[in-house]
Amino acid sequence: MIKANGTQDHIHLVVRLHQDVALTSLVRDLKAASSSWMKRIEPDFKWQAGYGGFSCSISQLDRLKGYVANQKHHHMHKSTDEEMRDLAKKWGFQWMWDPVSLTQVWQPD
Repeated sequence: MIKANGTQDHIHLVVRLHQDVALTSLVRDLKAASSSWMKRIEPDFKWQAGYGGFSCSISQLDRLKGYVANQKHHHMHKSTDEEMRDLAKKWGFQWMWDPVSLTQVWQPD
């Protein structure tokens, strides 16, 4: 774990992931390990079904760590959904509700 921070409705983790570890496995294990701890604080806590994962070049790592550290201020000006829609549009996708998985997903534009 390099950096972690978040807001009331989401978290950001900056991790170095070994090439033999699948992102799905990391997320599954993190959610499982943290669920019991979170339920002691918030009994109705549950993780959302989905997650997002993005890669970052080493040359942008300090910038990414600053972005993660600044989440509270950042989301005073832009909601999570607004940010995801902007990112999706930038990369040629749509950020939309998927009735099958019951979560937000990126779909090709």
